[in-house]
Amino acid sequence: MLTKPFVSLKFRLGFTIVELLIAIMIISLLMTVALTLIPSTKIYENTRTSKIAQQFKNLEKAVQNHVNFEKPDSLTSLSIYLLEEKEYISAVPKTFFVSGTNFVNGVSSVFIDYAGNDVPIEKLREYGLSEATTVGNNIRVELRIHKSW
Repeated sequence: MLTKPFVSLKFRLGFTIVELLIAIMIISLLMTVALTLIPSTKIYENTRTSKIAQQFKNLEKAVQNHVNFEKPDSLTSLSIYLLEEKEYISAVPKTFFVSGTNFVNGVSSVFIDYAGNDVPIEKLREYGLSEATTVGNNIRVELRIHKSW
């Protein structure tokens, strides 16, 4: 009578290298498919729009602070350089421009212009800049300053 050789049942602990490599390959394939389905341009556009909207808001605050503390007789000399020099704002991209008008009946207009055309104005309005308009190729926000001094 022939007997079968004794086969011991080994309990394997862990995975073999081949199994690990296959698992890594499957995960990387799934990640590649998932990342190609997410439009990266949409993410970039939203980030850019948010950054530009925040810079508009920071410039608005800087202008308000300048007016409140300096109490100028005219806003015609208002500029990014002046706001940076007086330390109301720091490091503004050179695509932004600020200009002001004389006070007429106690009211002056300050214009904050963005000279880039890489942000849709509708998106800026979604970020709380409902007063944003286009002037030529620029995006403009107008502030009304009331003289109270």
